[in-house]
Amino acid sequence: MPRTPASTLLLVGLLASSLACNLGRSVDKATLKTLAPGMLADDDVGMACAAGGSLAPVTIALGHRSGGAKEPKKAAALTLIAAGMCSERAAWESELERALAMYRVEHGDPKEGAALQDLLIRERRSRAEAAARNLKAYERVVAAYGAPTDEALCPRRLPERDQLLYLLGMTAGLLAVIHDTAADRAVGVSQAIPRHVQRGVGCVDDERWWGLPGSLKAAIGASIPGAGEPGVDPWTELERAARQGEAKGVWLGRALQVHTAAAAGKDEVVRMAIAAHGQAIRGGEGEPAVALLNTYASSMIQQRSDLLWIAAAGHRTPIGALGELPQTISDDEADALLEGLEDEAPPPAATSPAPAGEPSPTDAPASGGQGPAASTQKPQG
Repeated sequence: MPRTPASTLLLVGLLASSLACNLGRSVDKATLKTLAPGMLADDDVGMACAAGGSLAPVTIALGHRSGGAKEPKKAAALTLIAAGMCSERAAWESELERALAMYRVEHGDPKEGAALQDLLIRERRSRAEAAARNLKAYERVVAAYGAPTDEALCPRRLPERDQLLYLLGMTAGLLAVIHDTAADRAVGVSQAIPRHVQRGVGCVDDERWWGLPGSLKAAIGASIPGAGEPGVDPWTELERAARQGEAKGVWLGRALQVHTAAAAGKDEVVRMAIAAHGQAIRGGEGEPAVALLNTYASSMIQQRSDLLWIAAAGHRTPIGALGELPQTISDDEADALLEGLEDEAPPPAATSPAPAGEPSPTDAPASGGQGPAASTQKPQG
């Protein structure tokens, strides 16, 4: 048999390598140009997180044989962020179930006490999964654009179409720390990431991106001693950034404010911010281009509202009542909520809300669970 010339083998190898490299670049290009805008415009977080869970292994597998060198890192980061939302939602649900069990224990049902430890373990497992997924997303964004460390504050090239993914990647790094802290450091996420994120978000324009960079910086400054900017009150900055986002129909800044304040034990700020969000979603349309992020942000706020309602009344925020706090419900409104439930045992009278479950970690801003959406639809309680 004739021998294959060495030059032909070399050419085949170069072509295969080129195709693999081009495939990764093509997937990344299609992700930023088509996939990301389309996903962000759809407000269904459940479908987005399910899609992320399905597609993340595929995008990661594209770089498997190259040791990750030819992986479409931008596409992988986006799908991992979406997959992290599923884990976050599971953690939120376990936290709410634990709060309900605590409410029943406090109101005379000691049998519920046996479930508390199991629910806490389940919540921490989900948070560990969310931490791992968000960390992988952050690492890929850093690999694609560069690490926001002392040595390299900003990426050398960051076109506008890449900036939202970059910001989401920085947010994923912060979520990784938050969830890992709540999971008793099960994943071992570096505690240096928040300061890197704080530097990194300064690389994009705050005005262009609805105040989100300012919100992230202020959330870190409010949560980590010594991390705040000199002469800047992080709580004032969180409120400013939240209003800036709301003026443009984007709720992410308000969600960060709610969960940062909850982690710090600032109950009045939490209540004020939840009420402000209720006014915002009733007073104007959300930005359609980021409907998914808005639904995610609104669900973050609703989860914190649910904890307040459960502690006060033993049930979650009533449908259509996001922004209303338990003590503001009149007797007539309470009676209306019970219509059709005459055969059920009446619930205990509402008391003043108290923090439910264990306190959130204080060394990083708490997202409370999964992650960055209020859409133009009315959120459900």
